[in-house]
Amino acid sequence: MNIFLIPSWYPSKQNPTAGLFIKEQAKAIGKFSNCPVIISLWGSDTKINFEKPKQALPSLINFFQDKSFQRKIAPQVFEFNEPVLEWSARFSKGNINSIIKANITNFEKAQEKFGKVNLIHAHVSFPAGYVAMKLAQEFKIPYVITEHMGPFPLLPFSNHSHLMPLVLEPLKKADLVIAVSSKLQTELFKYKIKSKVVPNLIDDSYQKYFPQKVSSNFNFFSLGEISKEKGFEDLIKAIALALKKDKNLIFRLGGQGKYLKKYQRLAQALKIDQNIKWLGVLNRQEVLKELQHCNAFVLPSYHESFGMVFLEALACGRPVIATACGGPEDFVTKENGLLVEKGNIELIASAMVKIKENIKNYPPVKIHSEILKKYSSSAVSKKLFALYKSLV
Repeated sequence: MNIFLIPSWYPSKQNPTAGLFIKEQAKAIGKFSNCPVIISLWGSDTKINFEKPKQALPSLINFFQDKSFQRKIAPQVFEFNEPVLEWSARFSKGNINSIIKANITNFEKAQEKFGKVNLIHAHVSFPAGYVAMKLAQEFKIPYVITEHMGPFPLLPFSNHSHLMPLVLEPLKKADLVIAVSSKLQTELFKYKIKSKVVPNLIDDSYQKYFPQKVSSNFNFFSLGEISKEKGFEDLIKAIALALKKDKNLIFRLGGQGKYLKKYQRLAQALKIDQNIKWLGVLNRQEVLKELQHCNAFVLPSYHESFGMVFLEALACGRPVIATACGGPEDFVTKENGLLVEKGNIELIASAMVKIKENIKNYPPVKIHSEILKKYSSSAVSKKLFALYKSLV
């Protein structure tokens, strides 16, 4: 079986974590199935933001410097790149016709090298799902869409509670729609779109844990875009409340965002900045190190279609504090953490104190082993490949 994978987001030099879970899933599928997985790309960082003209020039430079290529990135996993310009779907459908042509070029080159492509797997309904629909019609093969969009649908794709055709049509015509969480499955069904739940997987590098080392100071780690949506304002205010009950709490906060300086000033105003270490942007190895050496993970998001970072924390054997915001409801249990109401600062603060006081009830080896049963690369790959075979 030859699998043609189309990602809407994908890692690049400028954005090394964008769609990283898609790349990791492709590698896992290639390893599990021993079948070629061809990842179809149309340029690195060539999306132009017309609403911010100053950011257009770097995208144009990236486009003219980018080249067509084919390369192997893992056993049975290959990247095919055919660069084109892309922009927001609000402007002439984001240059979708050129993106389709680029993917057709990649598809034909893939068939020349590997033989007949049997199935197309797109990640996110637009643009990848729309492109997959057009290719499936052209080459008469089945296609699958994994939807990650959260909250679903994003504003550019909805109009007075109606899905725009760019999103609705590929989802309706897909041979299979996959939702990454139960919450997202429910949101899709509101538009009469049936789906199966297959979660994102935990990369093999995260399938290790360290024993808990609890000292007088209890270390929390948090990671995400420093924004309101990820709940960082709530987190800062909750830290202030928690420190009134326990002064020995330390918070290491990773990430970048336009609200960073504002929240740093808020921490100073609340006189809690001495208990907070702002870590900035972290690479994968730095994130792994933080997860393995913290005592617990906390992130009070307002919406998560899945919540990969929570799962990675659990894989490292760390209890988590999450809000009931979508994805985390699928895997946060009383055995591995606490799930609280989103926006409730008092409950977030209480949960942090409670986790510290009851840390012995969260043994790392048990958290680690239980989460891998369902979310390891082999477990998820097995489920995905069975679905592939049912369609081909």
